[in-house]
Amino acid sequence: MLKGKKILIVDDEPDLRDLLSEEFQHHGCEITVASNGHAALQRIMSNDVDLVISDIRMPDMDGTQLLEKIREIDPQKPYVFLLTGYADINAKEATKKGAKALFLKPIDWQKLVKQIEECLDD
Repeated sequence: MLKGKKILIVDDEPDLRDLLSEEFQHHGCEITVASNGHAALQRIMSNDVDLVISDIRMPDMDGTQLLEKIREIDPQKPYVFLLTGYADINAKEATKKGAKALFLKPIDWQKLVKQIEECLDD
């Protein structure tokens, strides 16, 4: 399952970062957080991360820009799941850019956890 998997959560909203952290800690994951794309890149470079969950709308570097930077480092890993409350991008565009999935807010927690379990079970 997810026990011991390393997940980086990137969101400029502290409440959502906390909710995501609690959810995945409950599943036994090791959680690292970042409040923006620049901090996320630093954490990716200094830590072994299995998966990134990132909001799209953030100041300085948004989630799609972060995804592009991550894919420049490694085209396959870590897996990236994007979150948005807006029609910034659709699922097809997100996967074409290298995301594993796109989730709309409010988040369907069961579906998110299930897809991440399937992704990390490969």
